[in-house]
Amino acid sequence: DWEPADACPAAFYSTATSRLHYQAMAQAVIGHVNQITGLELRDDPVIMGWELCNECRCRESRGQLQAWVAAMGPYVKGLAPRQLLGSGSEGLYGDDAATANLNPSSWYVHEGVSFLRDEAVASLDFAGYHCHYADWVPDASDDWAFAFVRKFISNHAQHAQLLLGKPLLLAEFSAVGARRQELYQLAMRQVAADEAHAGMHVWQLTLDEAHFCCSAKSIVVGREGDARLVDSLRRHALAMRASATSMPLRAMPPPPPASPPSPPVPLPPPPLRPPAPPPPDKHALASVDASALPHSHPSSSLLLPQASAPPSTRQKHADAAASAMAPVGGGGGGGGTGDGGGGGGSGGSG
Repeated sequence: DWEPADACPAAFYSTATSRLHYQAMAQAVIGHVNQITGLELRDDPVIMGWELCNECRCRESRGQLQAWVAAMGPYVKGLAPRQLLGSGSEGLYGDDAATANLNPSSWYVHEGVSFLRDEAVASLDFAGYHCHYADWVPDASDDWAFAFVRKFISNHAQHAQLLLGKPLLLAEFSAVGARRQELYQLAMRQVAADEAHAGMHVWQLTLDEAHFCCSAKSIVVGREGDARLVDSLRRHALAMRASATSMPLRAMPPPPPASPPSPPVPLPPPPLRPPAPPPPDKHALASVDASALPHSHPSSSLLLPQASAPPSTRQKHADAAASAMAPVGGGGGGGGTGDGGGGGGSGGSG
């Protein structure tokens, strides 16, 4: 008798009855027998992995969601030990003092989600996040969108590799508007060039424009206006497969000890339109135009500097894939998949 979209009650995550219902559901789904193959889903090699939930939040309740992930993660992992497990989180940064300013807008600190705390749970095989900038800040300008996407991807990559010690999956990405193709290429180029990322999924790829889930964010195979974007997804998949530079899950180094949090950084209220960007901050990340973001604070202790280095193998493959496409302006190459197995659960990649 509750409305999750309005209430997001902490009781769902904390009560014994809710947890038992969740476990029964997970057992029924993962143990379901495919009537065509005769295999239980837990034994199906085309399923890469499972996510505990889709974009769960726990408004105004710090730590409840992390405790639920820590409790349910081992249970679900025990049901399907040969498949990967992720949280399904959006990867927001919550109210942690050192990272609250990395959220798309100040009110996201109240959603009970913390990328660094939630994804650190030991039963999760990979760290995941989503990027739906147009949903989070609907009135954002194109300039803000480009700067935010670049920054959001870069920060998650650095934090997953250096603080969490886990491979990273951009599990959902969407873009809308006249510069949609460019934004997709920007995201795909960053993911392909960055060795912290194991892959990328788009939201959403569909064969039918009349599908009930089809929206302005959908990529429709066979629709003339999406032909170049579908081709970009294919090239991105080939580039990710060719690079093959992701570290094996069990060979990842342990995360370094946590450092004391930095003092809180005050957040300005989100403007209706982002102000004109100030001159670049020489201390900002090399790959991130953080000065263009209305809520970015490059002085945060978790904005990690990038050392200059020769192009990696993955970077070379990403550049080769990008150069094979028709130029469309400021974007990157390919899309949709990464290293690993096929569809189902949290979706397939590669």
